[in-house]
Formats: sequence, structure tokens, C-alpha cells
Amino acid sequence: MFSFIDGYDVQETRRVSEKKGKLAGMRAGEKKGKREVARKLKGEGLDVDLIAKATGLTNKAIEKL
Repeated sequence: MFSFIDGYDVQETRRVSEKKGKLAGMRAGEKKGKREVARKLKGEGLDVDLIAKATGLTNKAIEKL
């Protein structure tokens, strides 16, 4: 199979694109997990500043939960 078209290696391009997609998905999952933990901690009455320090989320983001 010929995978080199107009100066681009199609297989390499696909590999790089898949890697970028996986990384983006992982980052989105991490953010979702942090928000979920922050929501639970807020529900338990923990201080917003402490939740922000533990999760890396901003106070404003936590207050919106």
C-alpha cells in the first residue's frame, strides 16, 4: 500500500492524530474528575480555598459547582 501522498506520510499523520486525540481525552477526563471530587468535597462542607488547593481548580470554578 502506498502511504506517501503529496509529501505527507499518511500513516504517520494518522498516528500523530490518534496520539493527540488520546491526550485530549485524558485531559478532559482529568478535568471532569477534579470537578467531581470538588463537587463532593464542597457538598461535605469543606472550605473552597482548601478544595482549590487540593484540586488545582479556581475558587470561582468551585463556587459554580
